[in-house]
Amino acid sequence: MNEKKIRIEFGQKVKYYRKLSNLTQNELSRKVNKTEETISNIERGITSINLEFIEELAIALNIKVVDFFENKEIITTKHKENFEAIAEIVKILEKKSLKYLKSLQIIIDN
Repeated sequence: MNEKKIRIEFGQKVKYYRKLSNLTQNELSRKVNKTEETISNIERGITSINLEFIEELAIALNIKVVDFFENKEIITTKHKENFEAIAEIVKILEKKSLKYLKSLQIIIDN
């Protein structure tokens, strides 16, 4: 894997974890004492960073350094929103009755 591809994949992970933490680029930049432009450049794979800064990012995003390098499938923000909406619907339905949950299951299966 070439260096540019590594930077791009790393940047995608930074962006994913930043959004998962509900942080803007500006908020993350303040947490790690860098400019918003630096965060943007990292997320776009333009800027290389050193190991110390990777650790700072992990701490700011409340993750482990290894999370940046594992081959996990990245769930998009839209998918996360869909999962959260479905979880809310299930909670509401659980309060109503199992009958509603069974109806939902029939709809999903078809």
